Amino acid sequence: MAGADVVLGPVEGTAGAPAEFALSPAWPNPSRGRVRLELAVARLARVRLSVLDIQGRELAVLADGAYRPGRYTLAWDGQAGGRSVAAGVYFVRYKTPDGYHTRRVTVTH
Repeated sequence: MAGADVVLGPVEGTAGAPAEFALSPAWPNPSRGRVRLELAVARLARVRLSVLDIQGRELAVLADGAYRPGRYTLAWDGQAGGRSVAAGVYFVRYKTPDGYHTRRVTVTH
């Protein structure tokens, strides 16, 4: 059947709420600025997603408030206080009722 088209009918499915709170790795990483992250929210909860420098200082807040169960994609533009951050290593911290999740992000220029 070389070169033949094959149609495999519709695919259906349902996605339930995530079973636990989680934070994906940042991508792209390393980055020249903008990075994306996905967070999973297991139940209605107050969460906070922030960017920290190597000394633990909070530079930017990407999410803060009550979120419904589901998956959310958020982005950090590589800025803090309206200015681009210096090249280096930063941390994205996801605070949930169950604890903290942290990912490392490397910014290059």
